[in-house]
Amino acid sequence: MKKIIKFLRPLLIYIGCLAAGFLCIYLVQYQLQSTLKNNVTRAASQLAQGEKLEDGYNYMHISVYLYQSGNVVFLDGHSSIRYGEYEDYVVRYADLAEDGETHYRVVLLKEPLSFLAMACAPVTDGQTLYMFHTIRYMKSIMVTYLLVCTLVFAIVEIYNRILRKKNEKVNEIYRCYVANVSHELKSPIASIRALAEALGEGLVTDEEQRSRYYGMIYRESRNLEHAVQGIMELSRVQEHRVDFTCSSVSAEDIFEPICTKYQKLCEEMDIAFEADDSLWKLPLLYTNGERIRQLMEILLENAVKFMDEEREGKIWIRTECSANRAVIHVCDNGVGIAPEDVPRVFERFYKSTLPQNGSGTGLGLAIAKEIAEGLSEEISVNSILGEGTEFLFTIRLAGTWKKKKR
Repeated sequence: MKKIIKFLRPLLIYIGCLAAGFLCIYLVQYQLQSTLKNNVTRAASQLAQGEKLEDGYNYMHISVYLYQSGNVVFLDGHSSIRYGEYEDYVVRYADLAEDGETHYRVVLLKEPLSFLAMACAPVTDGQTLYMFHTIRYMKSIMVTYLLVCTLVFAIVEIYNRILRKKNEKVNEIYRCYVANVSHELKSPIASIRALAEALGEGLVTDEEQRSRYYGMIYRESRNLEHAVQGIMELSRVQEHRVDFTCSSVSAEDIFEPICTKYQKLCEEMDIAFEADDSLWKLPLLYTNGERIRQLMEILLENAVKFMDEEREGKIWIRTECSANRAVIHVCDNGVGIAPEDVPRVFERFYKSTLPQNGSGTGLGLAIAKEIAEGLSEEISVNSILGEGTEFLFTIRLAGTWKKKKR
């Protein structure tokens, strides 16, 4: 029933709009034709009495023809009006002059509110008949209004459907987002509560066991803190409440701090870290250095996190330049990503079944994606399970950007 109502509602609105429009057109046309009828009647009377038309007579919507001795001659008005049935009119109203008096008659035609005014007067050399015919706009106006109304209604309906689908999609994303946030926060909160209750009720008496419980509470609270921070950061990036202002900046200013940080971290973890010389030879870039460092930190953090403990780890950064952009590659020889997980790595809260994901929130790569889009850049991933992963993103070159702006 709801589907039927949903379908009939726009149809009824459309029919109502058409009916209201047609009514307005009829009223306007009626007023116009009433004025024309009065003009034609007055002019026909004057011509029939041998008088001239009044000065300033409006011929905009009428034409005056003279029928005399079997010929139809255009006298004045709209010369574009031509009708082929004058003989019929003359035959029907020829008796108007028989009594030697002046006559005129207004005749309604078949089309709504259109009319023909005819006048005749006796003359010595035969019968003279004047014919006034209005231009009939009704059909063209109706057809035009029907087409315009249908087109406008179709555009509005299509727009409403697109808007409804967009709103439904946004609402669905919002519901999923709320559900995922609830799930991410629920687990550490439940764990902290259970552990705290056990300690508070004195169920754990062994000092070593109590110390282990305190350590678990600390880890869960850290996980909770990371989840909240990730949610807040994602929200800030999505709503552009962080600075995305771009300017010309050197590659060294952007990448030197982040590479130094992870060079030391990788040394402590016995992971080889290498930044290709091409990174430092990049031309001047046009971007936001802080946002790029944030994106790089997410990618490098992931690379460290998903190292394969059974072999010597390695992380390396290489670059290449296209016509107007630099492409940064962040590569590792870690555990890789399963083919079915690759298309979803940038989704919010999405986590694969790898054990390394146990402590993650699934928001890091989603934030990286939002940062790239906020800077009008592109980010993608290539990965082979068991061999490693490569993330790559683009950065505009300052020289080509300035040239484009001019």
